[in-house]
Amino acid sequence: RPNRTLRYVVLLGPPPALAMAAATAPSCRMRALARHLSAQRTDQHTVAAATAGSPAVAAARSPSPQSTGEPHRKMRFGIIGAGSIAQGSFAPALLSSEHAELVAVSRRDLSRAREFAAEHGGGCAAYSDPAALLADPRVDAVIIATPGDSHCELTLLAAKHGKHVLVEKPMAVNAAECRRMIEGCAEARVGLAVAYRRRTWPQVVRAQQLIAQGAIGRVVCVRTHYSGGPAFSGWQLDPSAGGTMLEMAVHRIEVLLNFAAPAKPTLVTALVEQVLERKDGASIDDTDALLLRFDNGIVGIHSTIMTSPPRRDAVQIDGTEGRIIIESLESGSGEIKLERADADK
Repeated sequence: RPNRTLRYVVLLGPPPALAMAAATAPSCRMRALARHLSAQRTDQHTVAAATAGSPAVAAARSPSPQSTGEPHRKMRFGIIGAGSIAQGSFAPALLSSEHAELVAVSRRDLSRAREFAAEHGGGCAAYSDPAALLADPRVDAVIIATPGDSHCELTLLAAKHGKHVLVEKPMAVNAAECRRMIEGCAEARVGLAVAYRRRTWPQVVRAQQLIAQGAIGRVVCVRTHYSGGPAFSGWQLDPSAGGTMLEMAVHRIEVLLNFAAPAKPTLVTALVEQVLERKDGASIDDTDALLLRFDNGIVGIHSTIMTSPPRRDAVQIDGTEGRIIIESLESGSGEIKLERADADK
């Protein structure tokens, strides 16, 4: 289990060039995605940058509408996996976007796929097979919102069909799969990104600005913590796809790594444990603790404690001249606290 954690931590790396999946509002997220992928079509350097090591981006290099004389149009998305994240986040974002639209959805249960399609626009096609959705010529890009153990296979399939990919977290279940995804999308010249959105939430952006301004001196330690719900169910109870590390910790580890960037982790020690026995008998981790050392001396600390309500999601960045505390790493909560020894000045 510590080895499994190590793979996730090393995988995430410094902030990728593509932050489009990280906007605060869902509509902003999709608008940024459409703009970015449109811009990528004429960028002659993006494939090289992707293969050089950016873990969440393999870039697109297909002709832009401008270069082909085509009029501007919305980017057309299909959603693979019409579950709760698609219902509550991705579909509403596409419906409200000025730059993207939902044209297809797939779910194993075709009747439920049709219900989802009808609920989110009359022009949305419904499929029971992801391959059929990917063969739909109207689809420019796909959002993969299925359990993590299917992300690699579906991403590679989408790349073969020439579709850009936004994949829900976690990117995959191990680093080898992630590298296959990066390489496959780079070879197909399509965009690939992971839906880590917290990096552009107002409280995180403001904290980054304060750090850049030298408000806390040199960063020496970054801590992230999550505790409380929600309760896991269904596939989230499968150790190969669910559990605390894959479902909850990854978001906070991504934030930790962004605050430590451009430094990279060189040493990781981790505990990925099940502390409490579950009534349903499932064997999944409910407690994670990570200790990281970065190449510039920064120490990173992360803990996820699913066994201790109520919910808390917080960040602390310690510097040589003060600290920044984000009391709530939640959407819609923009308050941060700056502490300095010379606060009276």
